[in-house]
Amino acid sequence: MQQQLRDPAAGVARELLPHLHLVSKYRYPFLNQMSLDTVVSYLTEAPKIVHDLQPVVWQFLEAPQDGTVLLVWQPIDYLGTNFASDGYVWGDAEHAFNSEHNGYVCNLLSAVQQLC
Repeated sequence: MQQQLRDPAAGVARELLPHLHLVSKYRYPFLNQMSLDTVVSYLTEAPKIVHDLQPVVWQFLEAPQDGTVLLVWQPIDYLGTNFASDGYVWGDAEHAFNSEHNGYVCNLLSAVQQLC
């Protein structure tokens, strides 16, 4: 019998959740551009990375260096698609689109970002 995983955000104070990120310690290479192939590859590898290679930790983020790729868990049940504060100002309107790729349907959200 497989054990049901508990929602990691359930143990975080609601006042802190809009400011904390659950980030894998795994480090991806810096990329100037990321193809959909790379995105799908990184996401399909994510469970193995989190389970076998690197832990995740709750942390505050400042604006990362351009080209930084992070594996971050989004607490949808608590924040929806509002990303926790991270040194960027995220535009309110996101553009959603779907793309089928290598047998996966990817639901992508795109938002304009700018430095604070």
